[in-house]
Amino acid sequence: MILRILHTSHKGLPDHRVEREAYVAKKKGHSIDFLGLGSTDAPTLDVFDSITMLRKINNRQVALDKTIRTDWAKEVRRLNPDIIHANDIIAAVFSSDLGIPMVYDDHEYWSAQRV
Repeated sequence: MILRILHTSHKGLPDHRVEREAYVAKKKGHSIDFLGLGSTDAPTLDVFDSITMLRKINNRQVALDKTIRTDWAKEVRRLNPDIIHANDIIAAVFSSDLGIPMVYDDHEYWSAQRV
């Protein structure tokens, strides 16, 4: 079964963590897209079928600006993934109520801060 996987992050590329995970899935034949916020440079690995970047936001906008969540939801619907891979807490919050299966991988950042 080939999946359309959407990697999401509140940052841009390159990001070796995101790209490494996308590379493994791409080798298995899956379709890989990326959705992030702000500007981006070329990724280190050529694994993404598409890269979509929305406007950059600050921490206050994450909590208070409803338009960025609307824009995020529109892009996710347009990309129509089978599963979302949220690579940080902001991407997870933006993606969690969209009715699409989601995996949240904090890369040990948030869990390490609980110690």
